[in-house]
Amino acid sequence: MSLHQHAHDISPALPSHDHRQNQLKQIFVDRTKSAYTVVRHDEPGLINIVASYDDKKPPTDPLARQNTLAKTIEVLAAQLGYLPRSVRDNFHIVLADNGMTAEQLTSARGVIESVNATLRQSGTGQVKFRVAHAPKDPANASTATAAYARNQAFSVVRALREHDHCFGAPVLVTDDDSITTGVADMLADLTGRNERIGAVAPLNRRAENVVAQATTILPSLWAGETLYPTAQPYRAFPGIIGTAGVIDFCLLTAFGGTRVPKTCSLMLDGNAVQSMQSDAGEIFLVCPEGSFEDMLLSGGLERQGYKVVECQQAEVFDQVRVDPHARCLQQFRWAFDHATAFHDLLLLGNTSNEELVFNGISVLQPGRDGWQLTNISALEQAKMRPLQADAVRAAIVHPTEVRELLSRIDIELSTDLDRFMTNHPYAFSGRMGSFRTVETLQRTVKLCRELVDKTTPRIPLAGFEKVEMPVIAVDALPPAEQLRFSLECRTARLLGNLAAIALMTSNDIEAGTLRVALLGPRQPTL
Repeated sequence: MSLHQHAHDISPALPSHDHRQNQLKQIFVDRTKSAYTVVRHDEPGLINIVASYDDKKPPTDPLARQNTLAKTIEVLAAQLGYLPRSVRDNFHIVLADNGMTAEQLTSARGVIESVNATLRQSGTGQVKFRVAHAPKDPANASTATAAYARNQAFSVVRALREHDHCFGAPVLVTDDDSITTGVADMLADLTGRNERIGAVAPLNRRAENVVAQATTILPSLWAGETLYPTAQPYRAFPGIIGTAGVIDFCLLTAFGGTRVPKTCSLMLDGNAVQSMQSDAGEIFLVCPEGSFEDMLLSGGLERQGYKVVECQQAEVFDQVRVDPHARCLQQFRWAFDHATAFHDLLLLGNTSNEELVFNGISVLQPGRDGWQLTNISALEQAKMRPLQADAVRAAIVHPTEVRELLSRIDIELSTDLDRFMTNHPYAFSGRMGSFRTVETLQRTVKLCRELVDKTTPRIPLAGFEKVEMPVIAVDALPPAEQLRFSLECRTARLLGNLAAIALMTSNDIEAGTLRVALLGPRQPTL
């Protein structure tokens, strides 16, 4: 069987809850693998993974994803001529097909053939192209996700290491609607330093038309110019794991993009890939709603002892969602997966006798000098009756805002549930329908309101820490960002948290207690 055939014959097992638990255990508990087992080879190469997947909602323009995919592949391939010979000889693009049409696949192959024809004339080299099929299961929503598609591509990466001997090759992971520039600079910095860097992310620029944005910068890129010369080429991400070795989901909920990098266009060191890959070849955790994989990947790299940094000389143009319903649906998925991972890590910590999640309540709210993080210990929770002090673990972002949204949801559920469900189909499709009764959701809202109401500055606060993040007025943001932080999107995000909490802790809700809560609309940050 040829490598090309192998790439088309992948039939992966579908992810399950037990499978996700095993992945979490491997990432955060099992430390038998050495983070610094250096694998070297004279010709490391570069492997590019492009995930193309069905995003569960038809785009307004049927050719939109086809056009951005074509431009993504073109930009990646066109940089081949500016890379060192050792990289050019093993330059691969692996397309993770998770719902492409025949026309999209033909278009992608046409771009590769066109670029290779140009490269042959200059004697630069050739792009090696592979397709990894990731078939979706209609009964399993998590198979229609970028993380699932990327995992199948990493099976091809493992085969490339064996067949093409590019064992030390870095892997660039991107999406079919993210245009990456400055890959050569990223690669040079990544392979030229000995700082235990496991992943390098570019500057992230959100745009409504990534093709137009990328086109304006390509002449400088192809001329070999440094895009953004700075004295400090790297900025280390603070990460999600604190000095005590536990995950604080409060920071993650509020500042996902500033604590860890986005997965699109993330360059992974070859040795980090080897240490992170499971026996099945997987590297990303597939969550129920298909998000959150970038957070857990960064946390896993931290656990392995690797640094995750942002390269100041490269950038990615990431397509934003301009459709309000698609935007709100994305917020809902984020929230549900945040809460699900919080729950799974909590259970995993208990079963392994290791505290993986911060014990207590974290509160993040704005202050005079920026965002202030407060950790309220279990002892201080004793003042928060009627909640069970020794059972509550929560992360609350900006209590005033959360309280306002909870009140709104509570009122609308009580007065006109049918109208609310009609106006918010993105929130009540699927997960919300899993509630046994409407009263279960109402009890969840009530208990979460009690938790927020009890968490006020009037309670003595301990573990004070400042988080240097700017507070930005929503009306000062571009239109696309205003949509992201609109009340509708924040409500959808909060509803996702409530849905996950209710499903995970139904027994506690019935008994009138709340053991796990993760509340917090995403805050506007740079």
